[in-house]
Amino acid sequence: MKRKVVISIGILTVLALAGVFTSFAMQKEVTVTFNDGQKNILAKTWKGTLEEVLADAGVDVDALKAKYEPSVPWDQAITDDVHVRMTRVFSVTLVDGGESASVKTKQFTVEDFLDEMNVTLGELDEINVSLDSRVQDGMHIVVDRIDKKVKTEKDEIPFDTVKQKDANLVKGKEILAREGKAGEKITEITYVYKNGELIDKDEEVVKVIDPVDKVVKIGTKEQQTEQKAKKKESGVKLASRKSSNQSSSSAKSTPKSTPSGSVWDKLAACESGGNWSANTGNGYYGGLQFSLDSWRAVGGSGYPHEHSRETQIAMGKKLQARQGWDAWGACAEKLGLN
Repeated sequence: MKRKVVISIGILTVLALAGVFTSFAMQKEVTVTFNDGQKNILAKTWKGTLEEVLADAGVDVDALKAKYEPSVPWDQAITDDVHVRMTRVFSVTLVDGGESASVKTKQFTVEDFLDEMNVTLGELDEINVSLDSRVQDGMHIVVDRIDKKVKTEKDEIPFDTVKQKDANLVKGKEILAREGKAGEKITEITYVYKNGELIDKDEEVVKVIDPVDKVVKIGTKEQQTEQKAKKKESGVKLASRKSSNQSSSSAKSTPKSTPSGSVWDKLAACESGGNWSANTGNGYYGGLQFSLDSWRAVGGSGYPHEHSRETQIAMGKKLQARQGWDAWGACAEKLGLN
């Protein structure tokens, strides 16, 4: 009898030990690691899902779900030993060019996050954080798009009118000596836009073309001398009508040559600068500055400046014989001919 009892107890002991070993064999090990440096978790389980195993180990599963994404689904049953890798997930607000979006990212730096979102920064664009900043939960990343546009404007600069006194013109007479020309101012205007809105405007004058003044000459020669000349010229005209044949024949005859440097050359130098072809548009012609009436009164044909020096001197001698040196007014006085 005693022997049967001992055998029974032995059998029960063997069965109990087998159950214990079987239980240990059925228990699974779950290892959880984190990519952001959090402390690893080691849990053992008989059965259940990943979520249940971690909850049984005293882990705040809801907190993990809010921040991490596991390599094994939360609801997957644990049937073997498993290594679960937890990847940190950040909630970020991205504002790009004024457009806002809430996104989740697994990237650790702002630069990597922007690459993930296909956001490229232009040369002038601005960002509120540095590209090497670590991404934080709830972070606001703001990208402002900056654009510059340059416009060129051209403005006309009006010319002035300058009046110059001219002793060779009769007082009261004016002639145009030079045409005026407007200048130009070129301005570059730079407009700066931020996310499509104008934030700055800058103007810079890049080129100025100065205008050319209009020049008008005003006569200062006294009228008295001219009036005397006109009176004498009118008498000559009458005389010329009476002896038109004689005057015509005189004009056609070849004048005698006058030596260079004569009083007539000096007079021409004073009147016209010695230019025997002078025609400035002031109503006086040639080296001796004949008026057309005076020229024709002494038998001249065409215009004085169209004739040679000798012909102009010959006509000058005729005019001097009729009117004296007063016909040349100020220049005659200057040369001491009166």
